[in-house]
Amino acid sequence: MITEKQYQYVYNIYREEADIIDKLDNKAKIYLSICSFILTALLFKIKDISEVLMGSESVFAKYFLIATYSFIFFALFFTIFTLKIYSYEYPTFIEKLTSEFDDNVIDEIFIKNRTADLLVATEINATVNFKRSRYLVIASICLLLGSVSAFTFLTLIIL
Repeated sequence: MITEKQYQYVYNIYREEADIIDKLDNKAKIYLSICSFILTALLFKIKDISEVLMGSESVFAKYFLIATYSFIFFALFFTIFTLKIYSYEYPTFIEKLTSEFDDNVIDEIFIKNRTADLLVATEINATVNFKRSRYLVIASICLLLGSVSAFTFLTLIIL
């Protein structure tokens, strides 16, 4: 027999996973804004950058500029991919609930069934959250590498 306290514990774990969903969404939106801002700035100044590159003697500057665009693009790609991953499980379906109401299921069985539903939903959501967080880590690494290559590009141009 599952007690109300046990059900509440499982429900709290489910809610924690749901909170992680929101945190990952917010982080992905921030990454998306950063990538969009950087790419827009680079594309807006592409004429000026090409003029500077033509006057520069550094061969490596071109490679670092290409690396900057590539890393920022990959960061944008992985961030958008993260936002598209949505296969979350909800704790129960209306049909299941209404059938149990119609069958006059006693409270103990009802709580047991809802606890099982919450456990399944929590496990599926945790798996999806883990996958999304891995893609966000890749996006953050690409953003970092893009920033480093942009800084190196600017340093080579200045020197």
